[in-house]
Amino acid sequence: MDVDGIVSFPENPVKSFTETGYIKVDVTTAGGALPVEGALVTISLAIPECSSVNATFMTDENGKIPRIEVPTPPRTCSLTPSAAPTGINPYSIYNIEVTKDGYSPAWVHGAQVFSGITSILKVDLVPIIEGENVDGSTEI
Repeated sequence: MDVDGIVSFPENPVKSFTETGYIKVDVTTAGGALPVEGALVTISLAIPECSSVNATFMTDENGKIPRIEVPTPPRTCSLTPSAAPTGINPYSIYNIEVTKDGYSPAWVHGAQVFSGITSILKVDLVPIIEGENVDGSTEI
């Protein structure tokens, strides 16, 4: 973590991603009313050949992880429709998985991150009630 509280993604596997954006994750329960401390948050690049590149963090007492710096395509790809003639999206796409004992896991598929922008993801975990037949997942 640097002095601004930013943590960098472990590596940049996509050569066309020459700039960076940011991801923040807030994990709560009870419809966003209570933070979930100690939830495991895994962030991975949503490109099949790069899906093994990920970063894992634990939420603090406020249900938050540090702001994560992640690779993105250049900002110029989002300025005009013809700025990306190679078909590069103007954003990178990440998947986020959140798990914690006693709660159904949650996923955010396809979180878009633009260069220079912080994408804030709010994830609400649902407690598993003892004796209830729960499939163990919540799709977001």
